[in-house]
Amino acid sequence: MMKMSDTGVEELIDSEGVRYQVYDDQTGSPVSSYSEVGGYPTIGVGHLIRGGAAEAEFSEYLRGQGEMSESQVKDLLRKDLQRFEDPINAAVMVPITQSMFDALIHFSFNVGAHARKVKEAVANINLEDWDAAAQSILDGPVTSKGRYIASLARRRKKEAEMFFRDGLPQTFRVWPWALAGSSVVLLFALYVRFREPQWAGALTRRRE
Repeated sequence: MMKMSDTGVEELIDSEGVRYQVYDDQTGSPVSSYSEVGGYPTIGVGHLIRGGAAEAEFSEYLRGQGEMSESQVKDLLRKDLQRFEDPINAAVMVPITQSMFDALIHFSFNVGAHARKVKEAVANINLEDWDAAAQSILDGPVTSKGRYIASLARRRKKEAEMFFRDGLPQTFRVWPWALAGSSVVLLFALYVRFREPQWAGALTRRRE
């Protein structure tokens, strides 16, 4: 099971941004109580605080109180990433490089683990059509509410470039002609191993 690399995590944080106190995802402003929130209370790298026990867990990071540390932010992100890593690990059927995996997680974290373009990229990977897979990422969403967002276009380009950063996967293939050749070698070795040497038969006759 692959995990996003430390480098990939740092790049994701750079792309997504990080907040150390609870804020309203609708306004982007930090809040001193959950009752102020018009959208969703959020913290860290886009982590939604979904009421109940979660609100109690993060209440110490409301405005006017403490802030999360860098290590706490990364630990929380690592837990959130599993929701994106698991579907990719389950769907990809061929060996891929670490940078390819990082690019897929970077992409799906932004557009959704089950987004159409994520599924298209994975389908092309399973065909080992690497260029088409990178193009699927590059062709991913660059608009929000129907409006072109230049930062999203830059992000798609960054993810497509990340995909090839480690080169192509090193795969071992057994071609049919190679398999046939190895079979001939094996049969010959067995013949030599088990047949009676000619000199042994001659020595036996001479003794008789």
